Amino acid sequence: MTSVNIIGDFWGITGFASHVRGLSRALKKLNEATTVETQMPSGWEKNVDDLSFSLVSKPGDSTAWQVFITNPLMAQYKLREKNKGILPFMVFEGDKAPKQWAELGKKFRKVLVPSQHTKTALMNAGLEEERIVIIPHGVDLSVFKPKEKPRNEKCTFLWNKGWSKGINDRSGFHSVLQAFCEEFKHEEAVKLV
Repeated sequence: MTSVNIIGDFWGITGFASHVRGLSRALKKLNEATTVETQMPSGWEKNVDDLSFSLVSKPGDSTAWQVFITNPLMAQYKLREKNKGILPFMVFEGDKAPKQWAELGKKFRKVLVPSQHTKTALMNAGLEEERIVIIPHGVDLSVFKPKEKPRNEKCTFLWNKGWSKGINDRSGFHSVLQAFCEEFKHEEAVKLV
């Protein structure tokens, strides 16, 4: 099977780091030749499971596919190194990605994204649809435990972004609130936090 080297922050708490961990762990289960190229904090080996250990402890193969999950502008530096190919993985929360990202995306055969939302944001910035491939990560079942709930039980939607700039905030609370109000009636056992 083709080896894959994922480049990005494995240890952090950013969205990029979450995508590095999620995608690399899923790929490692399918392909033993998956590795992660990341900065290594001291003592990292003491607090990591076997799967994560095997991902980050082996050096990446320079001839492997390089999946770059960080600020996309950093992916261009890998263009100078020997490799099978580079696939930047772009993560974006707004409705139009930076124009630089779209221009950079044209230098690669394909650009990977986690969702239709990010694909649309890149297309709005000028990247052609045929260059974009959605690679969804699915749901972390250790966090979200699916089970059938009785209809009379209250359901809570949690929104976890700031509200520092009001209606101009890029986190889009106004969009969340509008969608919530359109979907649910006041008497339904649902709340938004």
